[in-house]
Amino acid sequence: MKARLIRSFEIAPAVRHFEFEVLDVEQFDFAPGQFVSLSAVIGGKEITRAYSLASVPSGNRFELCLNFVDDGHFSPLLFAMEPGDESIWLVRLAISCGGSRWASPF
Repeated sequence: MKARLIRSFEIAPAVRHFEFEVLDVEQFDFAPGQFVSLSAVIGGKEITRAYSLASVPSGNRFELCLNFVDDGHFSPLLFAMEPGDESIWLVRLAISCGGSRWASPF
């Protein structure tokens, strides 16, 4: 499933809050403690990273609070995104203690 950036804003130096919507679904349900795996093609390679959710369920939207990693592969992409950008895939919603729901874009 594709995820579109709705908005992002800086909350501290090198820390941003991101709000995404999941395309093609009306409801994106999740529970406290779950995380999402995001994927994108960066430099010709598919990169996937897991991020803890920083919001309560709200329709088809989810929020993340992330720090910028200077030599990271994924955070520079996220920090460069503009509202409306759909360059990432939501590939998994999971909980760390087991069980997951996969959404494969491929």
